[in-house]
Amino acid sequence: MDGINNLRLGIFVIGFIVLIEMYILRKPFIFNFIVLIMISLLFYLAYLQTNMKTKIMYSAALAEVNQASIKRLNGKWKDFEDVGKDFIDKNHNYSYDLDIFGKGSLFQLINTAHTYTGR
Repeated sequence: MDGINNLRLGIFVIGFIVLIEMYILRKPFIFNFIVLIMISLLFYLAYLQTNMKTKIMYSAALAEVNQASIKRLNGKWKDFEDVGKDFIDKNHNYSYDLDIFGKGSLFQLINTAHTYTGR
């Protein structure tokens, strides 16, 4: 991504220098053409950079989900932080007996949600 930033900076600097030269030489057609090309290139590179950032974030999120799935398959699901303690009903007879919620519970094994509503 640094390469795209450097390319954008280079295009801006070179374009600015050429624009000054064309202004001094009084070449309005070439001046306008260079402005159009320079703006188009800068917008295209900005689009590429945004697209690349989005793909990097998507890949990182996918890797995180895959790592959690691998931990679950390897039996390390008891190390997950979300144990569902807020769902424990202290007045229910079976709430603690069946290990539905809490550390090492069924909830901890099968929960893959990342939002409160999903839980």
